[in-house]
Amino acid sequence: RVHGGSRFEMFALLVGCFVFVSVGISPASLGQWAQGNGVRTHPGVGVDQSLLTITALEDIKGGEELLSIPTSLTYRDALAEDDPIIVSLKEKAASSTVDQRVKLSLSILRHKTNRVSAWYPWLSAIPSTSNSILHFSEEDVDLLKGFDVYGRVSQYRKLVHSAWEEFIQPAVGATSTESDFVTAYALVSGRRTILQFSNDTSENTQVILPFISCATHSNTPNSVIRTRVLQESPIDKLFDTGIAEFALIALADIPKGSQITLNFGFADNYEGLVAQGVVQDHDELDSLTFIVQDPSNKEVLAALEKIGLQRLEFRVTPISIPISLLQYLRITNGANVDESVAFERLTKGSSISLDNDRKVFQELLTVLARLRSSWTTTVEEDVQLLPTLSEAHRQIAVHYRIREKGVVFGVEKIIKELWAAWLYQQLPEITQTQPVEQQQAN
Repeated sequence: RVHGGSRFEMFALLVGCFVFVSVGISPASLGQWAQGNGVRTHPGVGVDQSLLTITALEDIKGGEELLSIPTSLTYRDALAEDDPIIVSLKEKAASSTVDQRVKLSLSILRHKTNRVSAWYPWLSAIPSTSNSILHFSEEDVDLLKGFDVYGRVSQYRKLVHSAWEEFIQPAVGATSTESDFVTAYALVSGRRTILQFSNDTSENTQVILPFISCATHSNTPNSVIRTRVLQESPIDKLFDTGIAEFALIALADIPKGSQITLNFGFADNYEGLVAQGVVQDHDELDSLTFIVQDPSNKEVLAALEKIGLQRLEFRVTPISIPISLLQYLRITNGANVDESVAFERLTKGSSISLDNDRKVFQELLTVLARLRSSWTTTVEEDVQLLPTLSEAHRQIAVHYRIREKGVVFGVEKIIKELWAAWLYQQLPEITQTQPVEQQQAN
């Protein structure tokens, strides 16, 4: 961000990291390319030859620079905008269909097949597979059947395949394969960095930072990206040679043997799974899709339409139930629009009765029961299965199953706690109107 005067800082939000598996060019050649283009590394830092991890080879103090690359070496979206084939592609397709990831992926394919490209040595080192869900086999994806994530993963893979068939293949002809495009798309989706120059997000620039983005993802990272200005210059000259550089800085002391980590900004485990096959042990933002029944009553439909609640799918997390979902269920169970916005009954005469509350919560629990009924294994069985799997994609799939089951249990817990709390608020009325046996049952 620009903070007035001549002082210049940049906020960099990392969206993901591509996990490398194999290398197609010699490490020596890649190293020569890096050194020749001004890449610097801390003597106590080692970048794995497979570009999978960055490791501390000695104890490193907080604040020390681990890696730096000149801004001129960044692979950025402007390169895609200047390509005549990509310009032609943009004219043929709606921007909503061909987003920046598709255009950057096509740009990578173009530079990867051009031996005189400045980025050829690096792009040639990109492996042919990764831990991204795009590189899962159909058998690997089948391990997610019966889970909420399966439908979203399948749709995502279909969209990438459609982009290849509809836009990319006609543009590249026989020079690249669909596998090449999937690899490039996984690189862009998992490794791109968004540089924000102002509060206007339309001015954001997407770049890929060679080497720096190979750090391991962590929600509590031990490093961060900073921008060092070498020569005062307008922002539009930022990527010129000698203007600035991106540096990877240690946030705290890093013991020898530790992996260098960055927070790549994944909103939840699904985004981590899609981008690079990362599944966190705990993520409060993990969510489930709740699909509710479409009411047949015309008056109910009209009430829902009045407040814009016509959708039948809601995202629920273990820490929150959307108000819109509760409102939808209250209306479909007899409450009017005004009453439905309240979390609890406001008056004694409200039509949001205990029976309405009970029906709402029972419907929520029914959705969870339906999700559980599709599981073919228990959490304990999945945990026992993990150590027996040698293939990384299958381990990731089973790990995600375990996490999603945890989300279901977490959502169930919060629903039951809410119901108990609301029931407790109505305890005086229950005492007055119901026999002791019914009170105990409730």
